[in-house]
Amino acid sequence: MKKLLIALATTVALVGPAHAASTAIGADRIPNEFVGSWCTGSIPKGWSWETWEGSVFYDRAKTCKDWHEPEDHMIITRDSLQYSGLIKCKFLETTFVKRETTRLKFWCKSNVDSEWMYEIEVVPLRGNKLMIEEVKNQ
Repeated sequence: MKKLLIALATTVALVGPAHAASTAIGADRIPNEFVGSWCTGSIPKGWSWETWEGSVFYDRAKTCKDWHEPEDHMIITRDSLQYSGLIKCKFLETTFVKRETTRLKFWCKSNVDSEWMYEIEVVPLRGNKLMIEEVKNQ
């Protein structure tokens, strides 16, 4: 009986950290609800532009019909962000700011060899929409 308890304790000790590590890895990825192809969209009904000035609203879409700026078409994967294929960003970390608001941090590079850190706050909205606001450096 004593050997059985020792064996069980050893199994729990070994499996526990492995399970915790896999959970931590999952939390360090972009949440699934943000993954996809997104096009700039309009401000949802009932929202005021003055209140949300500086925010960009996106609609989930496979292709964007009319885009003029790189930011008009955004593709998010579990570990990256791309704007129109011109700006490519590697995912660094997720921070949960408040209810329904997630901060994502990236290291970005453009086709003209510029590099910078980029942070955004993302809020999922009804109807396959996202609201994104760039976090300005303090």
